[in-house]
Amino acid sequence: MNNQCLTFLFPEFHQAVLEVAESVAPVLERHPEFQSAKILERMIEPERVLQFRVPWVDDRGEVQ
Repeated sequence: MNNQCLTFLFPEFHQAVLEVAESVAPVLERHPEFQSAKILERMIEPERVLQFRVPWVDDRGEVQ
């Protein structure tokens, strides 16, 4: 997906990323070691949550 499509699908996330990037930019400019460590890139990469069900039967024979 291109960036425009992602911005359309997740506007709140992109707004938050922009706000964070603007607020930390002065610090990153003063500390090139943060830039080389890719701190901003790691901060703004969204985490993925994988969710799945695992049904099981308890000792009483009831499905949980």
